[in-house]
Amino acid sequence: MSPESEGIFIDTNILIYSTFPDFDSEKHIQSLESLNRLLQSGKPLFVSSQILREYFAISTNGSIFKRPLNRKQAIGKIHEFLKRFNLLLEKETTIQTLMDLIEKHTVSRQKIHDLNIVATMIDHGISHLLTYNKKDFKRIKDISLCEL
Repeated sequence: MSPESEGIFIDTNILIYSTFPDFDSEKHIQSLESLNRLLQSGKPLFVSSQILREYFAISTNGSIFKRPLNRKQAIGKIHEFLKRFNLLLEKETTIQTLMDLIEKHTVSRQKIHDLNIVATMIDHGISHLLTYNKKDFKRIKDISLCEL
């Protein structure tokens, strides 16, 4: 079994809640505890370049946060994440996997971003996702959602 198949993919919202204690204090604590528990377990944890781009876009958005991160702070956090998590890049096959998922789940518009996460996971043999957006992924039987 490859290390990826034993690992867990981390969604953007987990990183966001772990960063901003005043956004939702309960989810902040819960996401930090979950990430620490998983890191201590030794299971490989993964993010993709898509997740890091989303993190930058959201964490620096002043219409979402009272005190958003500035550019340097956001880049600093991304460097921290890259030290703690393995970076997955899309493969040449990921676009075909994504198109197959679009057909299978008949999604449109912004939901394509969620399916791209799933396509990246599938192409790397990762079956578990840690996310707060369980409703966005519950129909997708190709992956399992982790408990926080």
